[in-house]
Amino acid sequence: MAGYTVLLLGERTREHSLAIGFNESPHVDKIYWPTTNAAAYSLPKVVKGDYSRLKSVSDYLTLAKDKGVNFATTGWESLLFGGTSDIFNANGVPFFGPGRAGAELERQKAYAKLFMTEFGIPTAPFAIFADPERAKEYIRQTKGQKFVKLSGPGDGKGSFPGFTEQEALQAVDTAREFGDPAKLLVVEDRLYGREASVQALLNTRGEVMVVLPVAKDYKRVGEMYRTDAADGMVARGDVGGQTGSMGCYSPPSFFTQNVARRTHERILSPLMHGLLKRGIDYCGVVYPGLMIDDSENPTVIEINVRPGSKEWEVISDRVKNDMLELMLGTMNGTLRQQDLKIADDYTVGVALVSGPIDGHPGYPASGYKTGYPIEGINKVDTDVRVLLGGVSSPDHGKTLITSGGTVAVVVASGKTLREAKEKALRNAESIRYANKFYRDDICYEEGV
Repeated sequence: MAGYTVLLLGERTREHSLAIGFNESPHVDKIYWPTTNAAAYSLPKVVKGDYSRLKSVSDYLTLAKDKGVNFATTGWESLLFGGTSDIFNANGVPFFGPGRAGAELERQKAYAKLFMTEFGIPTAPFAIFADPERAKEYIRQTKGQKFVKLSGPGDGKGSFPGFTEQEALQAVDTAREFGDPAKLLVVEDRLYGREASVQALLNTRGEVMVVLPVAKDYKRVGEMYRTDAADGMVARGDVGGQTGSMGCYSPPSFFTQNVARRTHERILSPLMHGLLKRGIDYCGVVYPGLMIDDSENPTVIEINVRPGSKEWEVISDRVKNDMLELMLGTMNGTLRQQDLKIADDYTVGVALVSGPIDGHPGYPASGYKTGYPIEGINKVDTDVRVLLGGVSSPDHGKTLITSGGTVAVVVASGKTLREAKEKALRNAESIRYANKFYRDDICYEEGV
């Protein structure tokens, strides 16, 4: 493989994870990562520069052409929704990620629900509404516990539980506050069981479907119950606001071989079939979020179309293949399941977020406070990764400042789940900023 010049688009922890993978690849010479994420300063192959003038997909394409980029990708879903992959590939710059047609599976939940219904993919019973009052009428008539979801993009925060009728009615009003993404609402029955995320590398044209390790994440922000030795706020419990993710682990013990087989037969294979039947050329990552019931039956909660945030961050620690080779093998149709190299280790990721302080609410509420210096990352164990998200630097990486809701994710591996969790939490505690907030009960169902 010749030396590659990579363009990576996006700002968050998942892009930092991707950047690390490309930086470690011997096939990559340079990485252009137009970002304000301070993580860029820590990676030697990332070309440093002022990218503030880049505002549009056209600007990114011009940069790619000027710099001789021969591979591009993103974990940023809004770019996929806008057809970035289509534009780059049409202009001779290979782009790993689905085009606009494939990205509709994540951009519009109503579309995804109808797609799943058409191709026999199990999902929760649902109804779609353009009129909020009709949605409320449906809730009153059908009874039962519900989830009210924005059909449009909600940035991981567009799902609202309604476990009583009053909560469900209130969820409709809450959803409407999101404006455009709430033009259509999906009201679906609550599913029961345990959640897991299955990500696969998919190429419909090349007939590639390689399933990556399974992970489980935790969306609720939790309830603070103590402070740690660094004065950070520590939470637990599946309560509170819906976040992008507060943490994740892999592999979950309840995702048995039987569940894996059913997921392949009932979800991934029909998904591939449906894309082919619709004539959708899909090349990238697809990851359905699943609920696994007590009889080991998987049902789809939602479908996402890019590397899956905290799930990607923990499973990429377990996958030992060269990241560029995986993506290129998917694109050219040569990758097969047996090519995947997976470590036997367990991996746990703990998200550090911007918590409440001085009368300001904490993430995921709007108005959370940022701008606090971060200390202690240099004290983290050498075999632990700290993936930066909402972190900027005024002095080229010497000083780190919080700048977002999810500040960082601490990812640790171990021979046992307990070892991985303890290592992640120990290192999370050593990091300090004024309103640090995290959950310490990731993987609690596993008894650790």
